[in-house]
Amino acid sequence: RAIALDPSRVEGWHFAAVDMGQYSLGIGILKALSQGIEGKFKDRLSHAEKIDPGYSGGAIPTAWGRFWFKLPWPKYDAKKSRAALEAALALNPDNVRARVYLADLYEKEDEPAKARAELERAAAGEPGRYDAPEERRFQAMARQKLAQTEKR
Repeated sequence: RAIALDPSRVEGWHFAAVDMGQYSLGIGILKALSQGIEGKFKDRLSHAEKIDPGYSGGAIPTAWGRFWFKLPWPKYDAKKSRAALEAALALNPDNVRARVYLADLYEKEDEPAKARAELERAAAGEPGRYDAPEERRFQAMARQKLAQTEKR
């Protein structure tokens, strides 16, 4: 509806892409791929990116980073994921979600020291630098992941 009301605004395109991503996670990535959700996600996020690549403190490159991370082999792409997450952090160094996602990527790519450093950076600082609820949510995730690594 937001896109229909004003396709020149980033919000509708961004949230449509996010909704496609959440739907995919809900039904499972393989089923989503078989339903053609990948193309819908990419289309909507690309539209949002053309309108405002820095929207919401780096939310668009953060979404691209997680997209490339979540895809199964052979579509999984660590280089594209890392580049997108680093772009998000260049736009907003306080982007806690991007730091947690980058830590997940480092963990998957067998770089535990880098993963831990990102989690420590994500957990540090007071919320309210750009989006306090978002920051608190992902700081809690970072702390939980740090606690799990300490148990190993």
